[in-house]
Amino acid sequence: MSRFQKLSVVLDQFVYMYPNDIKVFADWHVGNVLFPDDTLYYKFLLSDTGVPREVRLTKKCFPNTVSLYEKIKYDFLDNKYLISFGYDICTIGKNNDFIGLRLMNSEEQRLNVYFSQNVLSDYEKEFEIFRRQKQYDFLEYASNPIRKGIVDKMTIRPAVDDRSGVVYVFDNYQYCSSYHKSKQLGYYYRKNNNQIDEDDLEIILELIRLFINNNLDDNPHYEYKLNNKYQTEILRIVCDSGKIIEMTDNDLIDRIEKAGIIDGLWKIMHREIDKMPKQIKL
Repeated sequence: MSRFQKLSVVLDQFVYMYPNDIKVFADWHVGNVLFPDDTLYYKFLLSDTGVPREVRLTKKCFPNTVSLYEKIKYDFLDNKYLISFGYDICTIGKNNDFIGLRLMNSEEQRLNVYFSQNVLSDYEKEFEIFRRQKQYDFLEYASNPIRKGIVDKMTIRPAVDDRSGVVYVFDNYQYCSSYHKSKQLGYYYRKNNNQIDEDDLEIILELIRLFINNNLDDNPHYEYKLNNKYQTEILRIVCDSGKIIEMTDNDLIDRIEKAGIIDGLWKIMHREIDKMPKQIKL
């Protein structure tokens, strides 16, 4: 672990620019003769790169580390979507474990917030704040291109680590990639012991319904195929134009079926209903 930056250094970085990679560590200060009150405080590690602010902040606006953290959090979320949400444990020293949240917004800025064992109640409060933000932002961020009809392919698969995320790629032709992605929406969900994160599942089901209802004139239908390489089932929701949702996880497919997605789409295909019904609470 790199040494924490002095507060004066952090303020110099922060008041002049929007840092794009920030680590924040929360702990509890035990009172002493000079400062008798027990207080929450933060230590910071900020990147030295970022977009300069048009209007620079003033250092006097941050009389303590709590006020600085609140401003950092505000900047991280203001007019941006939270698009990645996960967990982490960081060890500082020999036996000082911090439990944390790993976050990324739609401008690819990263914020990692860690809490010591002394302030787990504060961790729980921050967790709930960001969890609610995740539910709203993931859905809004992914819904916008679907509603505009510009998603050609949507892939839904488990994340490779203990995070969930959603990303829309308009065109990655400019990147050095052997696989060209265009107008593609990816949703990566948390999964533990075959159990899918319920928040992720609720958002995924809502996005699938939205995709179907937004493409009703394009004859959406479903098909099951077998991935011979991995001997797993693939569920696809396909439109005549080639627009597609693809899922390769049997546990997710099972939950989608139990949620009535396939039954609802079958009824649409056979003209029994006009559109997918609203999502029932899981």
